[in-house]
Amino acid sequence: ERAMAVSTLPLAGQVGELEQLLGALDTALKPGMPGLIVVSGPPGSGRSRLVREAVFRLQYSRVQALKPVFTYRCEPALPAGPVGYDCVLHLTGGDAVDPGAASDLVRAAEIEGCRACVVLEASEPPSGPISSVQLGPLDTGAIESLLSGALSLGRVPASLVEAARAVSGGLAGLLCRLLADGLAAGLELSRPAVLREQGAGVSAGEIPLPAAGRWLAELLACAGGQLPLQAIIEVKGEGGAVPSAVRALLAAGLASEDNAGRLWLRPDLSARLPASPEALRTSEKLLALSLPAAASGYIELALGRKESALVFFTRAIQASRRAGDPERAARLAADAQAGLRG
Repeated sequence: ERAMAVSTLPLAGQVGELEQLLGALDTALKPGMPGLIVVSGPPGSGRSRLVREAVFRLQYSRVQALKPVFTYRCEPALPAGPVGYDCVLHLTGGDAVDPGAASDLVRAAEIEGCRACVVLEASEPPSGPISSVQLGPLDTGAIESLLSGALSLGRVPASLVEAARAVSGGLAGLLCRLLADGLAAGLELSRPAVLREQGAGVSAGEIPLPAAGRWLAELLACAGGQLPLQAIIEVKGEGGAVPSAVRALLAAGLASEDNAGRLWLRPDLSARLPASPEALRTSEKLLALSLPAAASGYIELALGRKESALVFFTRAIQASRRAGDPERAARLAADAQAGLRG
């Protein structure tokens, strides 16, 4: 029951976007108005959930006002033929939909005496004069509110908020998904270590990497998904490359920064990124600094130096056990065994 309830939680941190979409829908459904809306944001940002909530609220308000209601359809792509009734057509595969074709469908419906509104989900905001709503990562307060409602916590520890941000990049849809899956499995998600472990198995699907942040994502993946930001600056310099890469990954919900100044790559991305030659060269330089033992172990594995990797992994596993974090110790042990066998 708690897992099912996660999907009905208030849209924490997205109230402004909800109001914006409600206004856009109300306008788009009026005769003579352009009936095309784009809801943009990274995969996992909660675009579908926002659209469904907005449509439900608009339908309810029309019933209360004794106004005609419209049909809601959710499809991956545009239908082959025209629609012959008043409707909101929600297209989840909006990146592959031609906005011009969507506008043609709206005009065809109007010719038939119907009113249609097409809502496209897209990764990027539209370039032209199209009504749009843009989603991004949640802030700290919104993540705390979502965790409080999902886990029935009166007070949410800062460490749990950091763990939630690390595994989801602050993306509302992805965080709700991993909370629902974890609760359904009976996991104790109020423990940061358990939440981090759960995050490793949940993905937002296809992950488009921003060009400015690709090198940094690959570097973080080489180090097991986390590095001190200061260490990256020391080896890359204090120019614009590091800040712009950090901003790109944070804005896309692909990484997060904790209060200790560490960058965390989202686990589902860390697991699938290959080690590029540039990332390996930079990783070699990082080893000259005082890195956490786990990061050094992952880097040594990426460089093919298994004996050194084993030394660092042993230290990291022992430190995790002393810190009372058996889940992390088990994960490090499994990664070390897989890497040493490979």
